[in-house]
Amino acid sequence: MLIDTKIFNNQIILECKPFFRGIDSLDVTIDRIETYFLRKSFSVDERGNNNLVVSKGNRFTNMFAFKMSKLKRCISFSFDQNDQVKIISVIDTFGQMLRQSEIDFFILEVKETIRFIQTKEEYSFSQEQNKKATIGNYLILFCFLIVFGFLLYIIIFLS
Repeated sequence: MLIDTKIFNNQIILECKPFFRGIDSLDVTIDRIETYFLRKSFSVDERGNNNLVVSKGNRFTNMFAFKMSKLKRCISFSFDQNDQVKIISVIDTFGQMLRQSEIDFFILEVKETIRFIQTKEEYSFSQEQNKKATIGNYLILFCFLIVFGFLLYIIIFLS
């Protein structure tokens, strides 16, 4: 499965090549995808005969999110007549400094969605990746607070 990753100013766009959606009817497939994402705290923005758009998060929480699963993102699904599905995931990275491990979390999220659509099974590889990225973010914050506290101590007590 090939997923193209494009990084623009404050956005990551993951575009999945069309793949076979399985033997279920189109309506059943869209219902299953909608239910899958509603359980993951997404909201449905648009639902049509041949498309589905789900989103999560907002721009304000991006500033304070330490978990990648909290970042604002929009995932759109388009279905064609040949039983093919195309997924585009747009992640808003405003207020975040992303490393490759965070980008890998979103790639895994798309791969899990593809597996769910094709096999009807839920996977949780991205949750493990999210834990690793979260620990790294907390370490960066901890180091920043130590340095800030040390500089504050120097300014107050040694001046």
